[in-house]
Amino acid sequence: MSIVPKLDGIQILALYPIIIKLLSLIFVYWILSALSTDYETPWIGTLIYLLGDWIGQGLYVPASLAGVFNSLSLALILLILFKRKRYSYQWAIILVILFFSLVISHLLTSIIMLVSLFVLFILTKIYNLTPKLNTLVMIFSTILLVWLIYPVGDFFSHNLSGFVARMLDIWSIISETERTTVGMGSEHTKVMYIKMLYTVSFSALAALGILHSICNHKLRKSFSTIVPLVIITSYSVIVPLIVGPYSGEIISRAFGYTTPLLAFFIARNWNTKFFAISIILFLIIAPPLFVISAYGNEKLDYVSPSEIAGVNYYYEMSKPKEPIYSLSERIWRFKYIEETRWKQLNIKLLNGHELFVQKGYVAYYDRDIEGYIFLKGKIDYEKIKNTLNNNLNKIYSSGSFDLFYGGE
Repeated sequence: MSIVPKLDGIQILALYPIIIKLLSLIFVYWILSALSTDYETPWIGTLIYLLGDWIGQGLYVPASLAGVFNSLSLALILLILFKRKRYSYQWAIILVILFFSLVISHLLTSIIMLVSLFVLFILTKIYNLTPKLNTLVMIFSTILLVWLIYPVGDFFSHNLSGFVARMLDIWSIISETERTTVGMGSEHTKVMYIKMLYTVSFSALAALGILHSICNHKLRKSFSTIVPLVIITSYSVIVPLIVGPYSGEIISRAFGYTTPLLAFFIARNWNTKFFAISIILFLIIAPPLFVISAYGNEKLDYVSPSEIAGVNYYYEMSKPKEPIYSLSERIWRFKYIEETRWKQLNIKLLNGHELFVQKGYVAYYDRDIEGYIFLKGKIDYEKIKNTLNNNLNKIYSSGSFDLFYGGE
């Protein structure tokens, strides 16, 4: 630890993904060891997880650390249930602290953890196992509810109205993902297809493992099979259900949460000929695919090529000291923020016919609008577009990114 104070900031950032990955491997091993009855499955499953978890590469965002907290929480609960570790108030306190950390750092992951706990709570009731997890369920639910009511109380008020509609609108997730790959350049499209093929192949092998486990175990009596199966199903349904398209990346988010358990279903069948050969082939071909999927498209994972091009255009062509207005500062905080060039765009004024921007730039792009809708609810696209076109001059357009200018 003595070396840490001597590191530059950039060195700490470079070490962060490595530390996150190592921690996640430890906790995933605990999860798999809790579900397994042999010593080989946890090791094989952890190795498969290492090469299959291409979306968990430790990005510098709260989700990466939240993923580690989620894995640790799930591992502790599963060890208590399956390995009959002593359950005491000390463990409960640790789990409550971990969940509180999740709630204040990453809402989606905290919802995932609560879903996991509800699943385990229901299954312990059905199978008459101890502990019953009643207290944890109540505490976790209360923490999340209080957080939603006060800091982001308007979140569900705008989202519950479309809750049922999104259940029937899964196609929008697929179509949104497809839309982001169209017209974005051949290199970006190729990487996207590699990601999709890699993910589908991994999931297909896991699906075969699930079918094999169901056929070779009496499902109602195999608690170690039913628990991960129900959790996988819950994650796959709940995440898209709550979040919706979310810029087309939500499929990968759901996959990321289920990866450890998918790896378990692949690894637990390692002693059969088909899965032994499949695992060996996967371990051989996975490394280059993992590198391409996790890092070959790092700049484009959360920002589309058209958005990158638009931002670069602004940096190169904008007039000195003139502000840039947008709904969020996500892509503007890295440059010129010290000069206070970025300013918050007032969406309420945009919904009218008069625009308050007299001199400066206004960025209008899909990801910014989608992020606003996610937190605040629906907005009138056409009215906003008309307001911008009537009051400002469009000086740049690249697919899903438009740049307007107000001034001389």
